[in-house]
Amino acid sequence: MNMNLVFCLALKATDFVLMLAFSLIFGSYTLKVLIISPMVKVSFKYFSF
Repeated sequence: MNMNLVFCLALKATDFVLMLAFSLIFGSYTLKVLIISPMVKVSFKYFSF
């Protein structure tokens, strides 16, 4: 098995666990940020000329 792939998977797993922990700690706040943040970025993209 490729070492690079293993490292990448481990990194993704860690990322997922961290996200899960944050969601549990902050609850709906994290969810709001995750939903609002991309919307804000998109609106900035559209309204900045």
